[in-house]
Amino acid sequence: MRNAYMDHPEGVEAHRVLDPIGEGGRVIIVGDVHGCLDELQELLKECNFQKEKDKVIVVGDLVNKGPKSIEVVKYVMSEGLLSIKGNHDDWVLPGFYGQRPNDPEAWYNDLTPEEAKFLLELPFTISIPQFNVIVVHAGLVPGIPLKDQHHGTMYRLRNLVKKVDQEGTVTYEAHERIAEGEPWASFWPGPEHVIFGHDAMRKLQTYEHATGLDTGCVYGFALTACILSESGRELRSVQAKRVYEVPTGSV
Repeated sequence: MRNAYMDHPEGVEAHRVLDPIGEGGRVIIVGDVHGCLDELQELLKECNFQKEKDKVIVVGDLVNKGPKSIEVVKYVMSEGLLSIKGNHDDWVLPGFYGQRPNDPEAWYNDLTPEEAKFLLELPFTISIPQFNVIVVHAGLVPGIPLKDQHHGTMYRLRNLVKKVDQEGTVTYEAHERIAEGEPWASFWPGPEHVIFGHDAMRKLQTYEHATGLDTGCVYGFALTACILSESGRELRSVQAKRVYEVPTGSV
């Protein structure tokens, strides 16, 4: 699997743990936003988001493809929402920081240094022990401790190929594309329930120990949230207002 676009900053946690939510509070986990600010705000309204009680975590890919990338970053920062680092959040940074040839027309040139730093310091996972949940952008490889998961894999993974050697030892080969292997979440054994995004082609995915929330809002489908509360897990979604990008290949 390819490396991450940017090295994670030293001294910044790559794996964070959410403090317990107070009585009556909820954790609202939102699928890939991709610059769809209007739908994000509508979804939070649909979820009856209460800032003083609830926490919101976006599974990553706040930006790119959609119409309001910078506005989404500003909104997330100003409202105190949390987010995972997605591949698109990370992809814009080498351009902003001059580590690859810059497109003078690119939207990310209008990021402030504080906004770019916010994207750079996003974690690869957020664990929620209160609900036995881990949030990641793309996926996790079974059998590998969280701290040892490959950064590029956590925001690119879609499929795994299971391998068994002569001694019966099971390992998994990670793939970005869906042509090889099976959905990684079908192999995830728990006990933590993993909530992820990244895989719009498959839309909503529900497995015993994993839920995929990328329902392709930027492609004209829907933006989906999973609400965690004392009552369990509940899904909510809103329809995209239009097609912002036509999907091609593996989205």
